[in-house]
Amino acid sequence: MPLSKVLCGLLDCSGSSTPQQVSKAGSPRASGQGSGQQSPNPSVASTIKSLHSIESGLRRLSEGLHSQDSLAAELKEWLDTIDAATYRKEEWSEEVRQAYDAYKKEGDKLKATHQAYWRYMKEHPRNGTPEEHLQRTKLACSWAYYAVSAVEGRTEFLVKYRNAYNGKLAIDNHINEAKNQINSGRNAIREARHNYKAIWTAFTRRANPEVFQ
Repeated sequence: MPLSKVLCGLLDCSGSSTPQQVSKAGSPRASGQGSGQQSPNPSVASTIKSLHSIESGLRRLSEGLHSQDSLAAELKEWLDTIDAATYRKEEWSEEVRQAYDAYKKEGDKLKATHQAYWRYMKEHPRNGTPEEHLQRTKLACSWAYYAVSAVEGRTEFLVKYRNAYNGKLAIDNHINEAKNQINSGRNAIREARHNYKAIWTAFTRRANPEVFQ
């Protein structure tokens, strides 16, 4: 099963969920609790649990991009072995057309989630609330997820249908676009981790430190 499908349940890939609300009660005094050991606020604890899932998901997305980068390099090596004079494009079957449409749709989703992230960033300045950082992180995760999904579809298409192209230049362009999607995914992961770290920094001033142990 493709890595992107495995991660769909782990990350909020839609990027459309409402950010979890975080309590702004800073201390036991502010929350009306005694001076004894404080239990983490449920909303804070829930958010921390979400962050652990995001951290795990980002590691797996990064691994997926690394794997796809290696595959793209192998496809480049294969391309160098092709004799342009003897390479022939085969007529597309309905199966090939459906596979083509499928990976193109994933590419469209990648573009849409990329744009959604930067649109949200423009609407919400970087020095925002933990809730805003969490939403940015989720949107960046969605962007990264579709980068993995898009590049998986693109490379799998070439692996399976090696004679679906007009020639070596078309194959080279196909691989280069896959590498562009890999770079997009890496940018998304970098943005997700930046906002992820910002959440931890913000939470340390309002949540029980035991939550972070």
